[in-house]
This record gives sequence, structure tokens and C-alpha cells, in this order.
Amino acid sequence: MAIAGRLTFNPQTDTITENGKEFKFSPPIGERLPKNGFAKGEDLYLAPPEDGSSIKVIVSENSDRLQLLQPFPKWNGEDFINVPVLIKTKGKCTTDAISPAGPWLKYKGYLMN
Repeated sequence: MAIAGRLTFNPQTDTITENGKEFKFSPPIGERLPKNGFAKGEDLYLAPPEDGSSIKVIVSENSDRLQLLQPFPKWNGEDFINVPVLIKTKGKCTTDAISPAGPWLKYKGYLMN
């Protein structure tokens, strides 16, 4: 650890010598759980309606960030055969590893912009 200058330093058991004096960290103090429980917070989940066919999503014609996409055709129930794999990864891989985020990439590849 950077505090002791060596990776084998264990702050729970090891000491540091500074100006000829040994120093040992005190264990942290705190409650494992709040005495009065956790704050309830807001119930942010809103279940979708059973029939959402009447819901209209409105996007401004001048929007350069949002675009209404056409739904995919209904799946015929058969598995796909001989389709190309666009990307195959191994290990930890996030979308940022594939396409880093940031203001320069505010337009995603599936949008016209």
C-alpha cells in the first residue's frame, strides 16, 4: 500500500516507523447497520400496464438525440442459423471497453445522427 511503501503492508496488524516512532492505525469505528434502520426512500418502480398498446411515445421532430425506431418483426419461434457474430469477448468487458462513453459519442450507432 502507498502508505507504507510496500504492497505487503497490512493496516490492521502492521506498524509504520516515522521519525523514529512506530505508528499503528486504529481500527475503524462505526455501526454495521443504522440503529433506526435504513431510510425508506422513494418507491421508484412503476410496473408497466398490462396492455401498453395505447401508450404513445412522442419525440420532437427537431431532436438530434432521440429517434423513434421501428419494432423488429415478430419472432417466428425458430432459432437463428448461420448468422455472423459481430463481437465475441472473453473476460471482463463493459460497453465502455467496446465503445468508450463521453460527449464525443453522444450519438449512438443505431441513430441516424
